[in-house]
Amino acid sequence: EMEDVCKCIDVCDENCLNRLLNVECCKFTNKITNCNIIQNYGTNNKDTIDCGNQSLALCKYSSIEVFPEFERGYGARAVDSITKGNLVIEYIGEVIDEDTMNERMRNQRKHNPTNHDFYIMELDGRYYVDGKFKGNYSRYINHSCDPNCELQRWIVNNTMRIGIFAIKDIAAGEALSYDYQFDTKEDNIFKCFCQASTCRGSMAPTKKSKYNYDHVKLDMINLNNKYHQIKSFYENYSVNTVDSRVENEIDSIEIIKSNVNKEVSVVESQIDEKSDD
Repeated sequence: EMEDVCKCIDVCDENCLNRLLNVECCKFTNKITNCNIIQNYGTNNKDTIDCGNQSLALCKYSSIEVFPEFERGYGARAVDSITKGNLVIEYIGEVIDEDTMNERMRNQRKHNPTNHDFYIMELDGRYYVDGKFKGNYSRYINHSCDPNCELQRWIVNNTMRIGIFAIKDIAAGEALSYDYQFDTKEDNIFKCFCQASTCRGSMAPTKKSKYNYDHVKLDMINLNNKYHQIKSFYENYSVNTVDSRVENEIDSIEIIKSNVNKEVSVVESQIDEKSDD
C-alpha cells in the first residue's frame, strides 16, 4: 500500500487528488497503487477496475477520422460527438532528446526549407515526442486560434504522456483543433487559416493583442480554480495523510500565477500604448 493514495470512494472525479495533479490512478507492477478505489478492489487481482481516472492508461480514445481540410492540408474530425473534458486521443511518436530534436530541425531547414510541417512536441523539458515518422491520427489535428481541444501532460505509471482533451462539447463531423503556440520568431511563415473571429494570423503566439489578453486572463481563472481545489483538499485532510505532492503543486501554481500576472501586465500596457497611438 501507499500512504499517498487518493481518498475517492465510488469514482475518481474532478475532486480526485491524483486528477488535480494530472496523475492517472494506476496499479504499479509491484501491486502498489495510488488509488483508494483500486486498493479496495484488491491489488492482487490480475485485472483492474476503471476508477474513472485512467483515460490514457486504458486508451479511452474518442472516435476520429482524417479528412482533407482545404488549404490546411489534411485534418482530423470527430466521428461521434465528444463531451467536454473527455480524452480525444494521445499524442504519440518517437521519444527523442533535445540534441536529436535540434538535429532534425536543422536537417529539415537545410534539405527541405519549404517544408514547414513539424510534429515535435515537448514532453517534459528533457525529451520530445516526434510524430512525423511514427505516430497516429493526432498528428493530423490542425491549429486554431479558437480551438475545441487542448494538450495536457499527464503522469501515467510514473511516465509522462501527452493527451489531447476536448475543452468544448464537439459535434459529430466537427473538425478538431488546438492552439499550436509555436515557439518561433518566424511567425510570418507559420500562417494561420483557421478563419476564427479571434484569428491572430499566425500559429505562433508572438503578436500581443486583445486575443492574448483574454486568453492570459482565462489561464489565470483556470489556475485560480485549480489552486483553490487543491487547497480545499489539503485543508480537509490532516497534513499526515496528504503527501508532499500537494504542497509542491500549490507552490508551483503560485509561481505560475505570479508569471501569468506579469504577462497580464505586459499585455495590458501594450494594449494601452496601442490605444494611445
